[in-house]
Amino acid sequence: MDALGRHFERLRARRWTLYFFGVADSQPRGLAASWCWDSFADVVIVRDATAASAFRAVLLPDTDLLNPQMVCWQFHGDPVTAIDTLLALPEPGSPGAPVRASAAGPRCSVPLGWPRPQILPPEDESAGDRS
Repeated sequence: MDALGRHFERLRARRWTLYFFGVADSQPRGLAASWCWDSFADVVIVRDATAASAFRAVLLPDTDLLNPQMVCWQFHGDPVTAIDTLLALPEPGSPGAPVRASAAGPRCSVPLGWPRPQILPPEDESAGDRS
């Protein structure tokens, strides 16, 4: 398993919700993962082996986690660094946690033309550890 596969296994073990765009057991067109806090959601969207976006979305009514209106932090780069950087963010409400909301950048969404995702929710949604 490559580094990106190991990172997604880590997210799965930590009870993140996973999204597979295409067939999950073959080569999906893209991947995403999310973790929801009370008022925020941490999200990573992987476009390919070299391009990903990670962001902390502000949860407004009817927020689409994979196409948010507002974010308080965003990073665009390679998938492994995007996931590591997102996981290193302090929890919302903690010292150093990003709070200033701004409009989400164009890469903070699933590309047009991707199929509807297959969603793999956490096995036990009553417990979890984001980090």
